[in-house]
Amino acid sequence: MRRHDEVIKKLTEGDGEKFVGFDGFVHGLYNMHKSAVQLRAQFVQPLLDSKNAWLRRIQAFTAKREAEAARVREIAAEAQRRLEAKALEKDAKKLERQGDVKAAVVLREQAATLPTPTLPVERATPKLTGSVETPTWKFSVADYAKVPMGYRTLDPTRKTEREIIDSKIRAVVNKLGNTLPIEGVEVWNEKQLSFRSEAK
Repeated sequence: MRRHDEVIKKLTEGDGEKFVGFDGFVHGLYNMHKSAVQLRAQFVQPLLDSKNAWLRRIQAFTAKREAEAARVREIAAEAQRRLEAKALEKDAKKLERQGDVKAAVVLREQAATLPTPTLPVERATPKLTGSVETPTWKFSVADYAKVPMGYRTLDPTRKTEREIIDSKIRAVVNKLGNTLPIEGVEVWNEKQLSFRSEAK
């Protein structure tokens, strides 16, 4: 064992003569690597921060325009529903004049319960060159006490136990989105915007 220790010491610290040992070499490379990483960060990190700030601005602008477009679609759909209901009412009056009261009643019931049509969704903002929109499911546990037993642990008040609950819910949400409602949990979809690097 002593012989092993002597050889290990010579290899790591050197023999005090010709061989300086691996430790100095390794420490030198480590410090060089650390300095290189710091130097790279000085140049690259400001650009990454700027890019992320622009992505946040673009996402906020896109979300605002999509909300405005959704409101316009709602107004247009309601206007279309009213036009269709008005046409049914006109047909009902025509049937009444012809003496077909029962058919007129049916048309008026249809006009009163006519659902709002679903209009096609178009992009609210033009797609930027190289941009990639990735839909991502997010969730928030509003009340751990209401979460079904299949996701819960013995003590959902403890932080570590809640992390286990969150991981179970996250696995389901990532796979099924909001198609499987979970009591006590809010699920929504967000679009993550990124840009592909141009090929050289």
